[in-house]
Amino acid sequence: MKLISSFLFLIVFIFQLSAQYRYEKADSIEVFRNGKKLAYPFLGGINAPQFNEIDLNQDGIMDLVISDRSGARVNPFINNGTANQVDYTYAPQYISSFPEIDNWLLTRDFNCDGKIDLLTGSNTLKAYRNVSSTSTGLRFILVGKVNSEFNKFEFGVDGTSPINPGSVDIPAIYDVDNDGDLDILFFGTTSPSLNYHKNLSIERNGACGLEFQRRSKCWGDFTESNNDGTIYLDSCRFGDMPNAEFSKLENKTENLKGAKHAGSTTTAFDLDNNGSTDLLIGDIDGTVLKALFNDDSLSPYTNSHIFKIDTSFPSYNTPIYMPIFPTAHFIDINNDNKEDMLVSTNSNFYRAFTKTKDHILYYKNNGSKENQFEYQSNENLFFDETIDLGKGSNPSFFDYNKDGLMDLIIGNHGNLDTSINELVATLSLFENTGTNIKPEFTLVTENYLDLPSYPLNLSSNIPAENVVLTFGDIDGDETDDLIIGDAAGNLHYFKDTASGNNPAAFKLESAGFENINVFENASPFLFDTNGDTLLDLVVGTAQGKVEYYPNLGDKNNPIYTLKVASILWQDGDTIRFHLEGNPKISMLEVGQRIDVNLASDSYNNVLQRIVRINESQSYIDVVNPIRSGSSRDEVTTSAIIDYSEKEWGNVDLSFLNFTRDAAPFIYEENGVQYLLVGNRGSERIRMTAVVFYDSINNASNNGTFHIADSNYLNLQEGGYIKLTGTDLNNDQLVDLAIGNDAGGFSIFYARNNVGIDDFNNRKEKTESVFELYPNPTNSQLTINIINSNKLNYNLTIRDASGKIVIEDQVLNQIQTIGVNDLSPGIYFVSLIGPNQIDSKKLIIKP
Repeated sequence: MKLISSFLFLIVFIFQLSAQYRYEKADSIEVFRNGKKLAYPFLGGINAPQFNEIDLNQDGIMDLVISDRSGARVNPFINNGTANQVDYTYAPQYISSFPEIDNWLLTRDFNCDGKIDLLTGSNTLKAYRNVSSTSTGLRFILVGKVNSEFNKFEFGVDGTSPINPGSVDIPAIYDVDNDGDLDILFFGTTSPSLNYHKNLSIERNGACGLEFQRRSKCWGDFTESNNDGTIYLDSCRFGDMPNAEFSKLENKTENLKGAKHAGSTTTAFDLDNNGSTDLLIGDIDGTVLKALFNDDSLSPYTNSHIFKIDTSFPSYNTPIYMPIFPTAHFIDINNDNKEDMLVSTNSNFYRAFTKTKDHILYYKNNGSKENQFEYQSNENLFFDETIDLGKGSNPSFFDYNKDGLMDLIIGNHGNLDTSINELVATLSLFENTGTNIKPEFTLVTENYLDLPSYPLNLSSNIPAENVVLTFGDIDGDETDDLIIGDAAGNLHYFKDTASGNNPAAFKLESAGFENINVFENASPFLFDTNGDTLLDLVVGTAQGKVEYYPNLGDKNNPIYTLKVASILWQDGDTIRFHLEGNPKISMLEVGQRIDVNLASDSYNNVLQRIVRINESQSYIDVVNPIRSGSSRDEVTTSAIIDYSEKEWGNVDLSFLNFTRDAAPFIYEENGVQYLLVGNRGSERIRMTAVVFYDSINNASNNGTFHIADSNYLNLQEGGYIKLTGTDLNNDQLVDLAIGNDAGGFSIFYARNNVGIDDFNNRKEKTESVFELYPNPTNSQLTINIINSNKLNYNLTIRDASGKIVIEDQVLNQIQTIGVNDLSPGIYFVSLIGPNQIDSKKLIIKP
């Protein structure tokens, strides 16, 4: 690899002429919890994981990929291969090699070439062939939709159609008949029994493939009740009639126990080691896995028959319990050549009250022929090395202890409160315990402000869900206040009552702040958009739009809605609103439409047009389309005028087709304001398209903001993206924290400003900035700055994939750095200054 390869991506963006940043994950930032440094804090949370084996790095050892139904994210892990141990290293560099995943992912070698392929699906089943090699790395190519032959008993003629396992279920893809190729079992979308699609590739071609034919609509001679999940044995045949393939089930419907509810997971495994295919079944409204045992253990395996059930598997050990919709996966997680059982939930979008934290159960395979799975009560797989805050993660930067370093306060959608059967949101505080050059974060509490103690859900008098935060000094006391948006669309104002440099002490000042309500999923952001030194309020909505509330108050008294003192008819269809206080109504415009709420008259929520503005006497006259006469004047009133722009900048995320829930973040550079809008994203694919609007304070075309990039950052972070930004490393660039639906978050460094000013002022120099020795090394590395008068450099060390493994600031002419934790290989050491970039290759020897 040439030296320039590590920095080509850095330089190429300098030639762009838009003020965007290039971002990369800041995986080098350390995060601590209970005194422990987390191995992979930015995994992104885990909601509904599916566990699969695959060789990521072509070393012959089965690695791990965790696919999450939440945003259909994939998280790869390299298996370090330590015998009898769970020993994995997070490897996000492989994420981009995976295709878009639908609701589930199963890795199987469907063509028997020794490489693990991918099968993923929703209402269709898609296959991807593994074409990886040591030269190309991990690669997959789309084979296409998987079809099956259906027989004339159903369609009148033979024909093929795509296999449809449903969008909620997870099918069993397993060699059911022990002939060497993979078959498929799943419940139909309304069927109480299992569909069996036999793979005929071996029979027809003598080689593995994807040639399926449906052989039964009631495999195993059992049905499942749609009411309570009860399994009925021998329930789809006449008397003792065998379960022959192609059985005419249309004549046996009287024995079926009703249509099956949508939502089952089916996992196939030989649970009793008798050579037959047994099943584990979980239901969308269930809490246990039911084990179904098959007595058909003789070739040709065409008389599969479920004869025994364990309704609380494994009843011989610690039975599985999952609050909702359990599913099982069998992989060798601990490198002892025996397949262990991992259990989690399959519920995310389809059931709101999923347990979304610490919900992976590990059952070790002890190798016995029966009673082989033992619950490992002391194992907290993956959660003990990452940050998972429950369902949803909505970060905001804020210096809570006023030490000059930006901390992180993160709201979430919530965790299940069983006492009210609702998700209840909490706030988590991560203190920045690093420096202004090298941040690190330490978890202080996952219950900051004890938010569940506030009944912020104003309609139900219970705690709020889905809280989004924004901070800013709106009352002129030189401390930042807190505004929280929630799932009901309301805003809540918390004032910082701390004095001096004491840590923030927030007190609830106003629930239902300013009577603002955007109906659902309010995502507020405070920013001075019009340059009058007052913080305006921008609120993203569930409809994918952004509302704008200019601050019509003063430094000490913010005004985002107008309080009405009286409502008086003037003449015809004109009425006058006298206003409380002294709002700057000169910022309103004649012809502007307003919305009046809480008036006693029937014109609430009817848009009215301003025809006169009198700032000195603090009133506005409006044309009311449905009112005339003075019979219902209100000399005193509690009415509120909403003067906000409901479609600010004509931001409307509906053009993305699959998304809504706008989450705005604004930053300013050289007097130009830029808007980033996160959003829900697709429920099925892992990419969320953050939309980038440039120069919003110079909007043209009737106030429409210009979309500079409709897929900014090309994120693979899952759904419900919320983002915030600040300068974390003192390089004058805006870094980002991005949260997602799975309860995790990531931090992204802005590596270079690529505007025109940056192109003029910051260029890569050809002269050498530093010396590097010894090289090769395996313990310590010394950096010697050639010009000791210039010591303003940031140091990064990257591995061959471009990932930053060490980051620091160079403060001395000669500086020594320990590199004994780095694996042997080629690395690139870079010093980046205000006007210079210099890089050198480093070899770490064994």
